[in-house]
Amino acid sequence: MKSIKKSLILCCALALTAPAVYADHIWVGVFAKNTGYTEQGYESRKYLNQLTHVIERRWKKGYSLTDVEYGYHRWVGLFSKGKVPKEQSYTSRRDLNDFMEVVNVRHKEGYVLTDIEYGGSEWFGLFSKVSGISQQRYGIYEDVDDFQASLQVQWKKGYRLSNLQYGQGEWIAIYNKSTKKYKQGISIAEDWETAQADIKSYWEEGFMLSNLEYGYGKWVAVFDTNMGYSTQGYESIDDLDDFSDIANRRWKAEYKLVNFAEGRD
Repeated sequence: MKSIKKSLILCCALALTAPAVYADHIWVGVFAKNTGYTEQGYESRKYLNQLTHVIERRWKKGYSLTDVEYGYHRWVGLFSKGKVPKEQSYTSRRDLNDFMEVVNVRHKEGYVLTDIEYGGSEWFGLFSKVSGISQQRYGIYEDVDDFQASLQVQWKKGYRLSNLQYGQGEWIAIYNKSTKKYKQGISIAEDWETAQADIKSYWEEGFMLSNLEYGYGKWVAVFDTNMGYSTQGYESIDDLDDFSDIANRRWKAEYKLVNFAEGRD
C-alpha cells in the first residue's frame, strides 16, 4: 500500500479477465434503456446476513448481483440477467483495513471490486471477473474536497471513477483503468432539488448518470459518456415498499434499473 497524506491510494494490476418513513427520506431508482440486461428483480432485508442468503439463492437461479444499497435500516440487492458478470463473490467486514486486505486477495484471484456499500457498521464488497479492466485503484478521503482534487488527478492518469461510498467518516472511491474510453463529470449537491437540476443539465450535454450516492449531507452524482444507454430516467419515493409498482411500470416500458440510492430530500 502507498500512503499519501489526506488520502490513501492502492494500486493493483489485474488480469484482463417496512419501517417508519420520515418526510425528508427518499429512495431513488435510476433507470436506463439499452443496458444489456434482460431480466431483473430486487429484494430487501433488514440484516446483511439475510441479504447474503438471497444473493446465493439468486445466483443459483442465474442472476448476477448488479447493485447493493443500504438505507434506512435496510439492505437492498438488485439482480439482473443478460449482459452481466458471470463469476462473482462478496465479502463483508466491520473494519475498513480488514476489508481492504480481502480486496487485495481478491485482486490476486483475478476479481475486480465492482460495488462497495457501507451500512449497519459493515463494509460490503462485490467482486466480479470482468474483461476490459487492466488496473484498479482506490482512494480514501476524509473530506469531499480532497476527493474532488484527487479525482482530477486520476482522470489525467486515465482512470475512471466507477463507484463511490461514504462510511465511518470517510469517502471511498473506486477507480478503473479501462480499454473503453469515457469522458466523465461529477456533481455534488447539498439537496435533492439541486441534484436533479444538475442531472438534467448533464443529460442535455449528452452524459448519462452512472452512479448516484449520498453521504454526509451531500448528493454525489457521477456522469459518463459512452455508457451505451439510449435514454435514462429516475424515480424517487419515500417508502421502498411502494417502489415495486414504479419498477414494474418502468420494466414494461423497456427500462432497466441500473442504480439504487438512498438519502435526504
